[in-house]
Amino acid sequence: MLFTYYAHCYHFIKTMAIAIVLLFLGTFYGEESYAEFRFPKRGETYLDFQADGSLKIDISMAKKEFRLGEDIHFTVSLESKKTQEVYILDSAQLDFKVEWFFPPGERVSVFGYLMGGRTKWLQRLDGKGSALILIAQEKILLEAGEKLEKRLNLSKIVREKPSVGHYVMSVVYENVLKAQTTFDITFNYHKTIPLLINTLEKEDYSEREWARNNLMSLIGKPLWYPDKKDSMDTIKSEANKLRQWWKENKDNEKFQEEKSN
Repeated sequence: MLFTYYAHCYHFIKTMAIAIVLLFLGTFYGEESYAEFRFPKRGETYLDFQADGSLKIDISMAKKEFRLGEDIHFTVSLESKKTQEVYILDSAQLDFKVEWFFPPGERVSVFGYLMGGRTKWLQRLDGKGSALILIAQEKILLEAGEKLEKRLNLSKIVREKPSVGHYVMSVVYENVLKAQTTFDITFNYHKTIPLLINTLEKEDYSEREWARNNLMSLIGKPLWYPDKKDSMDTIKSEANKLRQWWKENKDNEKFQEEKSN
């Protein structure tokens, strides 16, 4: 065990030594300068500018209310008020936070997601094929009034379809600039229940689980809980039971009024 520990220490020290050499002498090994690559540190920003108001980040949405199950797209934009170099949105560090409130005023969960920092493998550090990951962030010169934009899908950020409730979403660019927006996810029984039943039957496990949990929240069914080992016959049978129940109960008075919480 002690030998293994020292072996790992030796490998780490050797790798770092090679990295330092590359950082100072990288221009002699190709067209790119490895001295431009930076090691990421938590809470550190690599921007050359200060937060002086000359650069603004924003989150925009086409609307602020979405139906349950609907794709939620939004745009992150970076606008400059003077000529300056900035990191493009595809390689900059974008720190997202999504807060879910349901019912309104009661926070259910917070989801954080860090995006950005393109990586490059350098395969020629030694003859044994060892490699080191270095960050290569791409800059661009923005003129005054110019803007960069990146369109995203919320499901790609929170890794699943969001449920009914009120949401607060924020993004921080390179640990310096922050933008925030809010939106709501609502439902209509007569549109949402059939959609959830179809999702329960046809989509993958995570989608089935999401659909089942939302059905339980809205109508108290099904008691059945999806399992990754479920056969298609089992899944189809459960979906058909729900369709039959909905057909018999959809005219109930409590399902006539549109709900948002």
